Amino acid sequence: MLKALYSGRNAGVTMLACLALLAAMALAPLGAQAKVYFSAFLAQGGTGIERAGFDGSGLETLQFEPAGFEDDLALDTLDGKMYWTDTDASVISSANLNGTDAQIVLDDFAGEPLGIALDVASGKMYWTDREGVKRANLDGTEQELLTKEPARGFIALDLSARQMYWADWPSGDIKTAAMTKEPTVTDLVTKQFCPFGIAVDPSGDHVYWLDLQEKSKKKCEQDVIRRANLDGSEVQTIVERPGAGFEGGLAIDPVTGKLYWSETEAHDIGISNLDGSQAQTLFSTGEDLPEGLAVETENPHPANTTAPSIEGSGAVGSPLVCNPGTWTTTGPVSFGYEWAIVGAGAIEGATGTAYVPSVEEVGDMLDCVVTATDNVETSTATSAGVGIAVSVAGFPSGPGPSATTVVQTRLVAGIAVARLTSSSTRARVPVFTSLAGTATLKATPIVKLDKASRARSKKRAKPKAITVHQKLHVGRDTITLNKLIPGTTYRLVLTIRSADGQTVSDAATLKVARR
Repeated sequence: MLKALYSGRNAGVTMLACLALLAAMALAPLGAQAKVYFSAFLAQGGTGIERAGFDGSGLETLQFEPAGFEDDLALDTLDGKMYWTDTDASVISSANLNGTDAQIVLDDFAGEPLGIALDVASGKMYWTDREGVKRANLDGTEQELLTKEPARGFIALDLSARQMYWADWPSGDIKTAAMTKEPTVTDLVTKQFCPFGIAVDPSGDHVYWLDLQEKSKKKCEQDVIRRANLDGSEVQTIVERPGAGFEGGLAIDPVTGKLYWSETEAHDIGISNLDGSQAQTLFSTGEDLPEGLAVETENPHPANTTAPSIEGSGAVGSPLVCNPGTWTTTGPVSFGYEWAIVGAGAIEGATGTAYVPSVEEVGDMLDCVVTATDNVETSTATSAGVGIAVSVAGFPSGPGPSATTVVQTRLVAGIAVARLTSSSTRARVPVFTSLAGTATLKATPIVKLDKASRARSKKRAKPKAITVHQKLHVGRDTITLNKLIPGTTYRLVLTIRSADGQTVSDAATLKVARR
């Protein structure tokens, strides 16, 4: 709703501000990689989607629009997606959480969408616009008008009770209705001062809202956050932030008991306990003016579940192979490698899966840093160090004939990601091996049926197992599975046999999204 840029504040940082920042960091979720996402008017012009750590670090712009008005946003951390409304363009867009693969998924046909909320389990998005509350599939298909009166504010969902809540700032009402078509709409709370942003905490039995700052309307300059019980009783003001310039961004994390909001005029993201206590600035957004807001209540970023390891003898002239370990990721994953001397830093140019130590590195410890990049972001993990020594065939170990020690490399191989997802009937499975050999990958459908489903399944062809054979070279590789069935989860079993007869097996799961 903001129509003009506000002036910036003094950029000086006082000791008091530093102490406040440290306190805010202590209030952030335990997942250090979790992020705060917000739409914003950008200092250089236009609007965009940005994100930063809960301490304000790593501020980055994920999306930029030179025209239009990116307003509210919602996160699907399970699938690594974000969705946002563009009020001026009357469209809803989506992208990966790292900003890639951005696309318009829905045309609201001049409806001027404002708030958006997701029911990921049902594959649905809900939004408010000048016609009412609407619903569609996450891919934008099957649009429905649920309520037939203007809904000019943001929206929140109580998924357990199948109830939706939204604010309507022109009427001053907080409204609620069942998440169905043509439900009975109830005015939960009335006569408020321009309510706009909204959040719901079913476990705490509260609905929260903040007032839109509209300087053309005297009553819309409150800069307060209020809450009420889910039946509309016990309305109370819990946060007062004079000069904040609220524009709608409001989110809660019921697990940690925190409330977050955007302060457009103050260029800040704020935080408090759910009762409004300890209200303070979480971090500054610099010269950008934050609007809509969403927070990761869980850490969806690439997580290293088994640390990288180095395979090989550690002898000069004998190859070392970096095993990336196992990771939990969202969407396809790619790995990067960097070899380093412990305590001295990276080895220039050593960015492959294998590395051959030189005589100059005798006595050093080498480790391997693995970088995993998926649809959300990039994470790193480091292997334990391996000592380098001279004791291998062809290298002298002292006066006299050359040493003839033979070192057998152990086969270490597997699937690089424990849980994979695919949005099509084709999937590339990342694998690794310390020795060349032959791989067999079998994908077996996991079918869980109730009695009725079992009866129906007898009339349909069951998904078949898929088996792929492939030769692998040392290092990382991919094995491609084709003809996957949408909506099916597969158990993957990989068996690799090296030329010297060693055999290793590994398992993972692959979930194929419904179309």
